[in-house]
Amino acid sequence: QNLMSNPRVRVQVRRGRKLTWRAGTATVVTDDDPYELQRRLSATSLNRRLNATVVRMVGTDLTTVRIDLD
Repeated sequence: QNLMSNPRVRVQVRRGRKLTWRAGTATVVTDDDPYELQRRLSATSLNRRLNATVVRMVGTDLTTVRIDLD
């Protein structure tokens, strides 16, 4: 609900070893399968695989959110 009322967000982005904050607009992607997205992303690295495992263990209603950076 908060995302619907104010879609402006800030995300931390890594550029090499430097972390920077970027502003953007968030949109809920309703026609996406978040479990399939997790499977595809987790195939690319061990950290993503571990993150996907934890999210599946504690997540109840997964939703994909797209962030368009300014």
